[in-house]
Amino acid sequence: MRLILLSLEQRIGIRILISIRRFIVEARSKKWEVKFIFGILSVIFIVTFVSAQENTYDEAIEAYKKGDFMNAAKYLKEYVEKNPDPNAYYLLGYASYKMKNYSESIRYFKEAYDLDPNLSYFLVK
Repeated sequence: MRLILLSLEQRIGIRILISIRRFIVEARSKKWEVKFIFGILSVIFIVTFVSAQENTYDEAIEAYKKGDFMNAAKYLKEYVEKNPDPNAYYLLGYASYKMKNYSESIRYFKEAYDLDPNLSYFLVK
């Protein structure tokens, strides 16, 4: 299995498509109009809320890819304060590991696996 680092924008797009599909499936019920409208409003809210954090996550990924683990860790810490994402915690743990902050990296790896026990991560260059 290969895991490719996706930008926050790409991850949001995938989440939106999944949400839309769920609401289309639920639209078969009697109250489909209410659910559909609620779904559209939810998607708009999610996109608005997450787009504010897009720069932080994207900057973290760019710094991480360049090997600038100090800035990657800084941006990822800002990001996970607002959005506890297991992938971000994992990258934060790996960036901390690369900076030889082993106790900190262990803490972030544990947090990642606490949020998603099935997390499987392979870095692709």
